[in-house]
Amino acid sequence: MAADTHQGYLAITLLMHEESELVRLVINSIRKDLEDNNEVFNCLALHEIANLGGKDMAEALVDSVFRSMISPCVNDLPALAHTAGHPQRS
Repeated sequence: MAADTHQGYLAITLLMHEESELVRLVINSIRKDLEDNNEVFNCLALHEIANLGGKDMAEALVDSVFRSMISPCVNDLPALAHTAGHPQRS
């Protein structure tokens, strides 16, 4: 199941851009994975947000992302900030 999720997120990353109309459809799947008890799904969703990003996604998922920040895959916030392409705040 995680392999299917990984492949789906990879396809989204390769085929979509942050302003695509399909991003709105993807947001619900990402939210579901962020709220899942499976840490692998949490990590895949966080990576997808970092790769695809965008204003719509940020606004829709901010609460879910904050709740998932306790996930073990996010033990290095500067690395996440770098991956997302945003400067680290002091």
